[in-house]
Amino acid sequence: MREKPAVQRPSAVQRISRRRHDYRAFRTGCVTVNIKKILTWAGIAFLLFFLISAPAQASEVVNGILASLRQAAEAVITFMQNLFR
Repeated sequence: MREKPAVQRPSAVQRISRRRHDYRAFRTGCVTVNIKKILTWAGIAFLLFFLISAPAQASEVVNGILASLRQAAEAVITFMQNLFR
């Protein structure tokens, strides 16, 4: 006869923590959400809106960011060259 695998019960700390969370959500009416996921989708939606509504300004922003990154890389290269002279 095949034995059934033992069901692992949550520990006492996990049960208390879960009860406290459930009570707090019930009392405040909060719904558990993943804030990282919401902010990611909001950021993507904002970028798409910005690209569609103002493509010229969006390209200027991207060019400005790339120019800043290039200047930062050149500064690091200059620092490293002067460091090893």
